[in-house]
Amino acid sequence: MSARDRPVSRYEPLETDYEDPWPLIASERSRCPVAYNEVGGFWQALSYDAVESVLRRPNTFSNAHGTIPQDLEQVNYKREKFLPFVDPPDHTRQRRLLVQAFSPKRVGEMSEGIRQIVDDVIDALPSEGGDFEVISTIAAPLPVAVICQMMGAPREDWGRIRDWSVNAEQAAAVKRPTPEQLQTNDDFSAYIGELVRARRTSPNPPDDLSTALSLAELDGVRFTDAQCVDGLVLMMSAGNSTTAHLISNLVWLLESNPEQKALFLSDMDRYAMGAVEEGLRCEGTIQGLFRHALEDTEVEGVPIAAGEWMWCGFGPASHDPEVFEDPEAFRIDREWDEHQSHMGFSHGVHHCLGSNLARMETAAAITGLYRRLPGLRARAGFVPKQLPGMLVRGWYEVEMVYEGPVGPRLTASPRGR
Repeated sequence: MSARDRPVSRYEPLETDYEDPWPLIASERSRCPVAYNEVGGFWQALSYDAVESVLRRPNTFSNAHGTIPQDLEQVNYKREKFLPFVDPPDHTRQRRLLVQAFSPKRVGEMSEGIRQIVDDVIDALPSEGGDFEVISTIAAPLPVAVICQMMGAPREDWGRIRDWSVNAEQAAAVKRPTPEQLQTNDDFSAYIGELVRARRTSPNPPDDLSTALSLAELDGVRFTDAQCVDGLVLMMSAGNSTTAHLISNLVWLLESNPEQKALFLSDMDRYAMGAVEEGLRCEGTIQGLFRHALEDTEVEGVPIAAGEWMWCGFGPASHDPEVFEDPEAFRIDREWDEHQSHMGFSHGVHHCLGSNLARMETAAAITGLYRRLPGLRARAGFVPKQLPGMLVRGWYEVEMVYEGPVGPRLTASPRGR
C-alpha cells in the first residue's frame, strides 16, 4: 500500500491532550479502525477485533523492541531480555518461572496487609473532617508500600524506591532517556542487585517476592541475576503509578456518576469488584502499547509491512460498541464473563501478571475511603486535569472533602498502636 493510499487517523494518542477523547475515538473507530498516524509514523488499532488480532499473534507482532517506536539499537540499552521484552517461546518459559514467584497464594496472603495499609493512611487524616488529595494521600503510597513489603525492602528505603520507580517509568516512555535518567536507573538496578545477591547467598532467606524470584526454578533453570534485577525493577515501576492512577481514576468516575456512586454505597461488598472492572474498562491507566511487525501481514484487511509499528489501543478497544453495550456509560453492575473482557490489563500472552494484585489494592482503597470517611465527595467546583498524552490515562490530582468523625478501622490495629 502506498503512503498516498493509507487510511490516515485524525486521533493522535501520543502528542495531543484530549479532555474527552472518546467522541473522536468513536468516530475514528467507525471510519477506519486500523489507520496510519502520520504525526508519529506508526499504525494504530482502535477496535476490539483489530487490537485482539495484533495481540494474539506475538510471533508476528513482537514485543521485544520496547514500549514505543525508537531506534532499535537504543532499546534496552543494558537489558538482558526479560518478560515484557521477550517473545515466545522464551517468554513462555520466563512467565512460567515468574508465576511461581507471583502465585495467587502469595498475592492472596497480601489482602489483610493491603487493608491495613489503607487503614493506616486514613488514620493519618484529620479525624474531625477536612480535605485531601487522593493521589498523594493514598493512591500513590498504597502500591509502593504493598510491593515493597512483598519484596522485603526495608521501610526506610520505600521513599527512594518510589522515586526510582517513577524515573524508570518516565525513562521507558521516551525515545532517548537523559544521562540523568539512565544513571538513576543504574542506581535502582544496583540496589535491587544487592537484594538478589543477599537472597541467593543466604542459608535462610526470608519468604518474600525477592527470594521467590531469585530461587524460582523450572527444569533446572533459574533466572540470571540480571533477569531477577530487571524483573523486580519492572514489578516496582510498572505496578506503582499504574495502580495509583487506577485508584484515582475510579474515585473520579464514582464522583462523576452520582447514580453509580449511590449504587456502590448501597452495597460496597457487592459492587466493589464490579466498580474496579468498570474503572479498568472506562478509564484504564495504560491506554495502549506498541508492537513491532516482524513480517508483512495485515490487520482487519489493512496491509502492514515488516518493520512497521502498531499502537494497540487498549482503551479504545474497551469502548468498542460491537463488544460492550452502551460503552460510554460507567456501569458498576455490568456483567462480566470469560467471553467478554476489557483490555485494561492488555490481552493474550502479555496480559499483566500483577492484575489481581492491582484489583485487590484498588478495591481495598475505594471501600476503605468511602466506608471510613463520612460524606466523602469531590471538592465543590474541582475539575481534574489530564496528564499529557494518552499512553497513560490519569489526573494530576483529585481533590476530595469529607465530614468527621473518621470511622473505625476495618482491620485490627498494627501491633504497638
